[in-house]
Amino acid sequence: MNEFWVPLCEKAYAKLHGNYETALEGTLVEGLTDLTAGVSEKINLSELSSVQKQDGGHLWTLMKSYFN
Repeated sequence: MNEFWVPLCEKAYAKLHGNYETALEGTLVEGLTDLTAGVSEKINLSELSSVQKQDGGHLWTLMKSYFN
């Protein structure tokens, strides 16, 4: 009975968005932003600019600054 809160959260989230179908149409990023009240930024790791940031260590520094 310890897992009762999972479907309860799912039902509340679906109710917030109107119904289950609408809640399922979103993306993972939108769901995590809603559930954590955080801010998201999508980084495509295959783009050249992202690869350069990874190699120079700038991407890690940027992620740590977001965390702080």
